[in-house]
Amino acid sequence: MNSIETIRGQGLPVFIDGLIPKLFAPAHLESMPEQVKRAKEIGYGTSPEGAMRTLEAMRARPDRRRVLEEARIPLLLAAGEHDQIIPADKTFTAQGPDVKRHTLKDSGHMSMMEAPEQLSAVIRDFVQGV
Repeated sequence: MNSIETIRGQGLPVFIDGLIPKLFAPAHLESMPEQVKRAKEIGYGTSPEGAMRTLEAMRARPDRRRVLEEARIPLLLAAGEHDQIIPADKTFTAQGPDVKRHTLKDSGHMSMMEAPEQLSAVIRDFVQGV
């Protein structure tokens, strides 16, 4: 069953309960229960219609790597080392002299909740280097 069918047939909470654990690095499911709980609460507050439309749009979006590669501006790509949703090899597909890559250690897809200090430092260092 795909995500849209899950929301439509079983409800948004079932979808959120299945998605959120995949957004965090596996080790953080036990070590960061408050962050996991907060992410679920945010998800539960989403309208089912909005979630389904977002999923449709994500599925239909065109590949924009070329835009990133031709932008000629400094670009930072950051990925969680343990991202179960978008692995680093999928995040780091854009190539170019202005593209900087950084892997966030011990983080999943939710680095803003899992490693906010590390993510902030990566962004700050990137901006200061521009």
